[in-house]
Amino acid sequence: SKYFGSNDPLTGEIIDSQWASYSLPTLTNEELINQGVDTQNTFFPEEQTSWFAVYSQPHVVSPYGYLRAAQNYNPNNKLTRYNNINGIADFTSVSTDISSTLSGNI
Repeated sequence: SKYFGSNDPLTGEIIDSQWASYSLPTLTNEELINQGVDTQNTFFPEEQTSWFAVYSQPHVVSPYGYLRAAQNYNPNNKLTRYNNINGIADFTSVSTDISSTLSGNI
């Protein structure tokens, strides 16, 4: 919380810092053009063939069109930070012994 502020534990929205009211931009071709980005080519021409083997467009955004990683399925347009994963805030209590989970399944 020192740098990003406190967050709402349910939504992840930052509630008390300079980032509290920040909204993520929607990345469209128009926005790319306004920023001087080539909309036909990737940022790394030497990797373009490999890129287009996986993606159909040169610049990938989140499924909601926000300037986030393509794998980020967060529909919230606010900048978010979470202090837990699936409700687990402290991994020191998580068992690393998976033998009971796997017993009978091997």
